Amino acid sequence: MTVITSTVVELLWLEFKDMKILWERNKEMMESAVTALGSLPNLN
Repeated sequence: MTVITSTVVELLWLEFKDMKILWERNKEMMESAVTALGSLPNLN
């Protein structure tokens, strides 16, 4: 994965099982975040 940004960011590494728990606990927020990411232009 490559991240290009003009601001400081923190990237976190999550095990799949932990991501699944976070997703289930925050399903609506996670779905809206993924939807927002999907609407970004592809810079490749």
